[in-house]
Amino acid sequence: MTIKSVSRHLIDPGHPHMDRGSLIVSPNGQRVAYVTRPRRWFRRSPAGTKETVVVDGNVQKEYDAIENASLFFSPDSQRLAYVAKVGEKRVLVIGDEEYKPYDFVYDVEFSPNSQRFAYAALAGEKKILIIDGEERWETKHDSMSHLEDAWELDFVYSVKFSPDSRRVVYVANRDGEQFFVMDGEEYREWNDSLGLNFILRPDTRDQVFSPNGERTVAVVKDRDKERVLMNGKAHPRFSEIIRGTLVCSADGKRVAYVAVNEGSEHDGYVVVVDGKSNEETYGIRSAVVFSPDSQYVSYVAQEFGGFLGFESRRRVVIDNIRGDSYLDILTIAGRPDIFFDSEGRLHYIARTKDGIFWWRRP
Repeated sequence: MTIKSVSRHLIDPGHPHMDRGSLIVSPNGQRVAYVTRPRRWFRRSPAGTKETVVVDGNVQKEYDAIENASLFFSPDSQRLAYVAKVGEKRVLVIGDEEYKPYDFVYDVEFSPNSQRFAYAALAGEKKILIIDGEERWETKHDSMSHLEDAWELDFVYSVKFSPDSRRVVYVANRDGEQFFVMDGEEYREWNDSLGLNFILRPDTRDQVFSPNGERTVAVVKDRDKERVLMNGKAHPRFSEIIRGTLVCSADGKRVAYVAVNEGSEHDGYVVVVDGKSNEETYGIRSAVVFSPDSQYVSYVAQEFGGFLGFESRRRVVIDNIRGDSYLDILTIAGRPDIFFDSEGRLHYIARTKDGIFWWRRP
């Protein structure tokens, strides 16, 4: 695969109130959104003290605050979701619709088909799971019981939909013990192809579903190490599998993640693809992403150079081939800093000495 630029588009020459760390691009690569914030630490902003979201150049409703890293588009790129502050409460906003206020709103997730959504919330001492705008809870007795009738667990977090969008999986806490709840059943252990039993690491960011809908991938603890099981086959052991980095290819046949080898060069950060480690680096500064055809994998690596070697740079890596070096690859509000669109083009937002540019690569 030849790495070269197809096009670049100037997004922002320096908006006085734009929070650059909030900038996101839709999955189809056609839409852009970000937060504008007044510079209260300097002087009262001409725009006042409210914060707002700008979508495709259109200013949305003002709020007391917009939660950091809460903006994201639905998988079909049609709806934008974010968490806003109204007084001392938080509300989920999806498109033009504002949902019930709570003390805290977290773990918002769209279903893969973009038709459903779920999130967790706190209301006083209550911990609530909201599915499609309704306060729900899943138990062994009634998978969609209302919370008031089915309160069993101490806490719920890390909500996720299955690939067919029909089921919701989450991590729960009872009496200090964490475990998965899926289809109303509790999961604490996972077996490999040899029948060996491992303890699950309870975090839905460690995918328990592959994109084809089968429950085939999990991060497990193996004595003092961690490893990935895919289709019952164990990958090599590492000191740590970085949480939230495990990703499956679209065809469900490949898997990649970021791991740590303690005591090795560059602090031991390494991207593992299909059980094989790529070149070590000082750090991985993005999600690891597969192309839609499952052939390519890409991520952003950190490196150092310049005077005395203290200048931090970012470099895009595609299939272990290092591309151009940039001053920074901008964070896209908690979503992948780089991503492939439906046509297989790689997108990312990079800062150079000439400005901020949106890059597309073949």
